[in-house]
Amino acid sequence: MTIHTHLLFHDQARDRVLAGAAAVARAASVTLGPRSRGVLVEGRGGDPRLCEDGLAIARGIEPVDPGEAAGVHMLRQVAERTMAGAGDGSATAVLLANGLLAGGLDAVEQGVSPLAVKRGIERGAAAAARALRVLARPLSGRRERVHVATTAAHGDDLVGELVVEALELNGAGHGVRVEEGRASGVRLVELARDERGQPVLRVGNGGDPGAPCRAQDVRRALAAVEWAALEGVVPGGGLALLRAAPAVERTAAMAPAAERPGVRVVARALEAPLRAIAEQTGLTGDEAIARLAASTGDVGLDGRCGRYVDLMKAGIVDPARVVRVALESAATVTGLLLLTEATVTDDLEVVLGGAA
Repeated sequence: MTIHTHLLFHDQARDRVLAGAAAVARAASVTLGPRSRGVLVEGRGGDPRLCEDGLAIARGIEPVDPGEAAGVHMLRQVAERTMAGAGDGSATAVLLANGLLAGGLDAVEQGVSPLAVKRGIERGAAAAARALRVLARPLSGRRERVHVATTAAHGDDLVGELVVEALELNGAGHGVRVEEGRASGVRLVELARDERGQPVLRVGNGGDPGAPCRAQDVRRALAAVEWAALEGVVPGGGLALLRAAPAVERTAAMAPAAERPGVRVVARALEAPLRAIAEQTGLTGDEAIARLAASTGDVGLDGRCGRYVDLMKAGIVDPARVVRVALESAATVTGLLLLTEATVTDDLEVVLGGAA
């Protein structure tokens, strides 16, 4: 067995890594918003699985090209960080990371130091995170909890209602367990004789390859409501990130000159989730961004109908923590990618016959 080592330097390494990252972002972009679609990924046993989150998609993409594989693996890290820190938001994180990487590489190609770009991105992401905290509002009432859960479950009203009901039954704080079974649909079962008194949400698969995705929807919805209760909510539909952009631009104006391009990369990358949702409704991303950037407040794009509405009143809300962690994870991992001058990857070749 022979190990072949691939060593890619400078522009060649960056171009391959960017191509891999872009592939993950393109696939993940269709899973955002109420008109989201799943991505069919081959499971470990060869059976297809319908995936609707950025982490599952990133785990399912394995490019043949080793440089592109490095880009995929780095975005997988972004998604994993986000899910570990917030339980949701991996598709948003993947899109943000891809935007930061592409913009950061453009700045480097124009002669800006990669280290200065990295520091600028960190500075810009910190400014955006502060803006998101200011924008957040306390979660208010059962109806808004249902809205949070429903949004996290890609608009599935039944999941939203059952998740909130399960959390209400869980008054003692023993957690809600999600189980997958052979029946169809989603239903709440309270284990009255369980000494822990733990509510259970049973997600039936009924032989449907998309069932694991629905179970993941339930888990995301649970995490979303719990984080929203702790850190508040922001307008959904990509609007909160767009509303953070002016704070980033103000930070760029005050930043050291060498870091300003990196800070402005963040301002542009914040548009990526809204752009993806707009394109699902048949609008251009530029059209939606131009209209909303010229306004203030909670009016944003309702991806269900393609109209501009007050998103908070319409129940299109995201947990503030999920959006913030997605951005922070994207910025952290992108910084490592921008400092990559070479990638070293191995593949294995089995040599048949005797060795010389």
